Amino acid sequence: MLPFSPKTSRIWQKAAFSLIYSSLLGTVLRSLATFSLFLLTLLLLNIENSTVPYLTGSLLIFVLMFEIFYRFKILRTKAENLDISVKTNLANLVSLSLAKRMLSWPFWGTTANFLKILSSDPKIAFVFRRSFLTLQELSAIKTADEKMDVNDLMSLSASYAEKEGQACIDELSFLQALFAKSVFLQKLYFQRELRDSDLSNIIHWARNWLSEREVAFWERPPSSFGLGLATIWSGGWTLETEKYTKELSLVIGQKENFLVGREKEVRQLQEVLLRTEKRNAILLGEPGIGKETIVYSLAKKSSSGQLPEGLSYKRFLELDIAAFSGGGSVEERLKNILTEVSHAQDVVLYIPQIENLAGALEGGKFDISGLLLDYLKSSLQVIGTSTRQSYHEFIESRSEFASDFEIIDVSETSPDQTVRILEEAALVMERKNKVTITYNAIKKTLELSERYLIDKVLPGKALELLDEAAVAVALKKKKIVEATDVESLVSDKAHVPAGLATEDEKGKLANLEKILHQRIVGQDEAVKSVSQAVRRARTLKKDSQKPIGVFLFLGPTGVGKTETAKALSQVYFGSEETIIRLDMSEFNQESSVYRLIGAPPGSSEYKEGGQLTEKVRANPFSLILLDEMEKAHQKVQETFLAIFDEGVTTDSSGRKVSFTNTIIIGTSNAGAEYIREEIKKGTKIESLKQTLIEKLLSEGVFKPEFLNRFDDVIVYQPLDPKQVSQVVTLMLTGLTKRLEKQDLKLSISPEVVAFLSQKGYDPTFGARPLQRLIQKEIEDRISQGLLSGQLSRGSTATFTLNNNQIQLNP
Repeated sequence: MLPFSPKTSRIWQKAAFSLIYSSLLGTVLRSLATFSLFLLTLLLLNIENSTVPYLTGSLLIFVLMFEIFYRFKILRTKAENLDISVKTNLANLVSLSLAKRMLSWPFWGTTANFLKILSSDPKIAFVFRRSFLTLQELSAIKTADEKMDVNDLMSLSASYAEKEGQACIDELSFLQALFAKSVFLQKLYFQRELRDSDLSNIIHWARNWLSEREVAFWERPPSSFGLGLATIWSGGWTLETEKYTKELSLVIGQKENFLVGREKEVRQLQEVLLRTEKRNAILLGEPGIGKETIVYSLAKKSSSGQLPEGLSYKRFLELDIAAFSGGGSVEERLKNILTEVSHAQDVVLYIPQIENLAGALEGGKFDISGLLLDYLKSSLQVIGTSTRQSYHEFIESRSEFASDFEIIDVSETSPDQTVRILEEAALVMERKNKVTITYNAIKKTLELSERYLIDKVLPGKALELLDEAAVAVALKKKKIVEATDVESLVSDKAHVPAGLATEDEKGKLANLEKILHQRIVGQDEAVKSVSQAVRRARTLKKDSQKPIGVFLFLGPTGVGKTETAKALSQVYFGSEETIIRLDMSEFNQESSVYRLIGAPPGSSEYKEGGQLTEKVRANPFSLILLDEMEKAHQKVQETFLAIFDEGVTTDSSGRKVSFTNTIIIGTSNAGAEYIREEIKKGTKIESLKQTLIEKLLSEGVFKPEFLNRFDDVIVYQPLDPKQVSQVVTLMLTGLTKRLEKQDLKLSISPEVVAFLSQKGYDPTFGARPLQRLIQKEIEDRISQGLLSGQLSRGSTATFTLNNNQIQLNP
């Protein structure tokens, strides 16, 4: 282990001197000495031919010069660069501020003491605040007598500092090492659902927050003060251009841009702009991906002289298409602008949505791309932005126009990059809304935006969500934005339960089988399978965007397949009304695919949207019931492959639709007769299931790749007499509840139940005829009794069986 010897370290010696020199006593003595020397010098100046005033004046100058030396030299002493070798004294790698803090409280050796040393540092307070650690919790830790070896901590701090690319061991590196060693701090972070990687992100956030502080003008490089007046005046006038553009360097302060992880794109853009030929670029990417941020950041660097000579101090002018294209001769106006910009020699023209100049507006009538061609090949420099779809549709086909631009693809930021962007953005949102955003809120923003806002891209969708959460919290007069605030916002926005299961929901999930069996008779395999899928979805984090569960129910008509779906929707989604039900027998043509996802652009049905995609977009937390799946066309079945496997599809407009929060149930009567025959033979359901699937595959009813996408294929058995009787009882119980709302009571004898069970069940149609029989024998008689006066409010409708005839006895 490397030695840690503060006594032999120059940094620590200066830190000790600084503590004494800047202490209360030292400050008082310095002030008194300076003031006394000043007064004495003034008094002695009245004495003629005396050299004493010169002596006191010299001493005063010496004191003032030493004060300057102390402030600008000693206090800015930097630690040795992190060049670790066998002979390295770790004390020489410590920052002056950390050394001073440790010397001010020399009782090292425990977690409590080290926390006391660090707690006064604003950067450390920032980390604790973002981790949502309260003073009470930290105070509890401070009472713990947890031993810590300072040599181990310093050695580990050096490793963290080196990993982060820091020049020395500062308070943040030391805190990171303390967290790695302290069991108590790790427990606190575990309770906050934070990990080591999260602490690294929060520390990076703290460093950014520190770097945001204003730098004194004398510490800024000369290039940051801009060009001289002569150079500025040498540029051409752009009076006409300025009517239809805005200069980005003048609005950068009003617009925050967070450029993280875009080194490749920025480098490519710089290289294009520095060329002698083909010096124009189009940034391609979806809205919200950060194209504008790249341009604005480049303009900011240019205005402060941070770019290569050929790009520094360029004027980046953004063309306002709406103002530019409104009224008058657009062609003449464009010629004037292009002439001015070309002559100015110091302008980069930024055209957002450049496809608007190439026919995207007014149905293709507004196309002035041809006017740009001559200027693009000369001194004009243009940065345009577009989406891939718009580029292919409006620009790529104009080969001569497209050839003058270098294409730069802008892809989505990674999750880690997005977290860093959100950290920077959070500082701005906090100032605007007077709130504090915790790190867990940032984590939750990334997680939920990726899961639920799939039709948008990172980082835009995450920035939008975090901004909305900050505003919502501010409107509620709260001060802290927590993860639960983001969950609540997403639940309202996407109509899905984004947070943890509530106590009421936990109870439902734990007893889901019992609850479903209140409506479903038998069919234990189906009830168990769907219940397990729902529990997994609400308690475990998924590693994919797949739906909650995808099931295929096989069996004869009237055995409970549809009723299972209705019961599940009622219990889990809150209502049977949320079911998205499609009769797949209506999708038996190849063209039926368009009815699902929407007709292609240009067709008369285009605006109507898809029957499936539009309903799921409107209600993404729902159960989808696909009746008679075997009757759907093969192409229609293939459309569901990506939905079952990835939980997402793209509609005819190119928008992504998420099925992540849906349960999809397909039903089929295929093989119903085979099921009945095998059950009569006494075949076990487990072996029957496998042979049935093989039969359906061999007959070409379903393809293997289609069946393999289901989480479970469940075979429903025909109902036996006892189960039929239970179904009748359930139906009559439902009728009883309906009559109670009209202040009527219902009494049914066991003989009537047995009669209805026997007469109403059909092996071919299952329990479906039962409902019609109950309507005829029970409901119709009650209706007639109410009309005739035989029954009234408060009456009891009693039904008995007499000579195989059901009778109503009021």
